[in-house]
Amino acid sequence: MSKQGAKLTDTFRQSRADATHGPAGKKAAAQRAAPAPSAAAAAAAAAAAAPAHSLQQQAEADEAALRQFDLDTRFGPCTGITRLQRWERAAKLGLDPPAEVPELVRRHGEASDFNRDLFAPGKI
Repeated sequence: MSKQGAKLTDTFRQSRADATHGPAGKKAAAQRAAPAPSAAAAAAAAAAAAPAHSLQQQAEADEAALRQFDLDTRFGPCTGITRLQRWERAAKLGLDPPAEVPELVRRHGEASDFNRDLFAPGKI
C-alpha cells in the first residue's frame, strides 16, 4: 500500500533525456556533440534515395486512382472481375469510365496486383 500523501514521482526514479548524468545522459550528450554530416554527403544520400522514393510514391498514387475507380458504383460491381475487364465493360456500355485506368493497369502489368480489384482475396 502507498502512503496517502506520496506522489508517483516519489516512487519511481525520474530521468530526463537532456540530463548529462547516467548512461543515457552521456549517450545523449555525445550525440549532441557529434558533428553534423556535410551538406554534400546529405545531398548525395538524398539523391540516392530519391528515385526509389519517387517510384514508391508513383505506385501509391496509381493505386489510389485505381481504388477510386473500384469504389465508384457508376461502373458496376467490381468483385470477381479485373479492373481492366470492368473498365472495358463500362466503356462498352457507354458509362464513360476514366481513361487513365487502362493506362495505369498496363503500366504495372495486367498480371500484377494493380489489375485486381480492391476487394480481391489477399488485398484486404
